[in-house]
Amino acid sequence: MLTAVRGLSDIFEEKGFDAELMPIVGLCEAALAELSDTAFGFLSLDAETAADLAKVTVRGFLIRSLGEELVDTMCLHAPKIMFDFAASRIAKWLDRAVLRPMDVVIDGLHLVDRLPFIMDATKVDMADRNAWTAAASKPTECLRWDILEKYANDPASRVLGRPVFDWYRLANDDQIDALQDAYLDGENERFFLAEDTSRFVGRDDLTRYRADFHNFGDRRAIERLGDVTYGPLRRLTFG
Repeated sequence: MLTAVRGLSDIFEEKGFDAELMPIVGLCEAALAELSDTAFGFLSLDAETAADLAKVTVRGFLIRSLGEELVDTMCLHAPKIMFDFAASRIAKWLDRAVLRPMDVVIDGLHLVDRLPFIMDATKVDMADRNAWTAAASKPTECLRWDILEKYANDPASRVLGRPVFDWYRLANDDQIDALQDAYLDGENERFFLAEDTSRFVGRDDLTRYRADFHNFGDRRAIERLGDVTYGPLRRLTFG
């Protein structure tokens, strides 16, 4: 992640303080329209629409974060510090506020968890839970790349340091509906992603919890290791 943040800082420096932020991280107006209010407001207090948010610049974000007087001084005398600061904040925002709720973009592990039929059954042993984890890390080789390629978000992947896909577009693909129908009609082995260990396990080995994103993907699961204390317990109670 650190390498990715440094790379983002270099891009900001190359494009300058007046460059618009969102195209650099791979979020167009349609993607921004899917953001939560919290994610939206982090970037700008003045933007009212996705079109407004798409116009937020590096300088505008810095002023939103630090105030105009400090930003003007730092941009003049220590611009690299400002680019590094913006890159760190935006990368963290993209990870925590955009990727984790999975309304806009989704990574390989969660994509396989949500759509197991996106794996290429000719290349993946569907009865082997370890094969599921391995497949998620090799999307071009083990997933249905003929479908996924057009949804790969290269700018966001670069910032996050791992492959991610535009979920808000992929979810509306008719091919996905057809694959899901065929999958549900069969008798398939099913494993589920444990968020704490990032591996796939059987249903009986999981503890469900509430992720508190208040969306479609709010119910998730952990393997619940014996030597780890989990909290807050209310998330597990109501999971």
